[in-house]
Amino acid sequence: MLSRSFCRITLSLLTLALLGTVSCGGPPAFTGGIRDIADETLSDLGAINSVPVPNVLDYGTAQSGGSNNGLQSFEGVTGPYGIDDHPTAAVETSWAVTFDYSEAIDVCGSSEISDYVGSGGGVFTATCYVDLGTIG
Repeated sequence: MLSRSFCRITLSLLTLALLGTVSCGGPPAFTGGIRDIADETLSDLGAINSVPVPNVLDYGTAQSGGSNNGLQSFEGVTGPYGIDDHPTAAVETSWAVTFDYSEAIDVCGSSEISDYVGSGGGVFTATCYVDLGTIG
C-alpha cells in the first residue's frame, strides 16, 4: 500500500508536468508588491527540483511604514503555481512573512522569513524539504 506522502509527491510531479505542457504561459507576471512562493522538494534532490504547493496559507506584517503607504499586512493562500501575490503591499520596508503548510502538507509545519522589500517589490520563497524516509 502506498503512503499518503508518496502519492502526494507523485501527483504533484504529474501535475507539474501537465501544467508545463498544457498551461497557457505559466504563472502571472510579478508586477510589484510582494510575491509569496511555496514549494516542496525531496531533501536528497535539493531546491532545484522543487514542486509548487497550492493551499499554503501566507501572511505578512510590515515592520515599518514604507514609502508608498501600501498595505501594512496581508494574508492569503497560494494558488496552483504555489504563488500568492500581494501587489498593494508596502514597499521600501522590512517584512515578516509566514508560510503555514499545515493544510497542504502536515509534516512541513510553518516558517517565517524576514527581509527588506525595495521599491521594485520582493519575493519570499519557502521550501518544504521532505525526507525520503518519511515517504515509505
